[in-house]
Amino acid sequence: MTNEKQWKRDLALVRQTLDGDEVAVAKLADRMKCIPRFLGSINRRAHRSLPMETLQEASQEVALRVWRDRSAFTGQSVIETWVYRYTAHVFQESIK
Repeated sequence: MTNEKQWKRDLALVRQTLDGDEVAVAKLADRMKCIPRFLGSINRRAHRSLPMETLQEASQEVALRVWRDRSAFTGQSVIETWVYRYTAHVFQESIK
């Protein structure tokens, strides 16, 4: 599958969540399981040892922001790339 096709599918998925489609909500939630992995990776690359509690709180914050802002998803990337940007931003906030 080309990236463009995946982007279109991801945009449709997000739009379905906005319409209240419960199956789409579950699929998006499943896709957001990448958040803890992204945070762990960013934490290691930053040579930080943020406490597990801080990483868990950051994961919840990322998920909340992604959910709240999902109408801003334009389909110019896959969902995980879009979520990664949120993750990196929240991580930076967590180390301040």
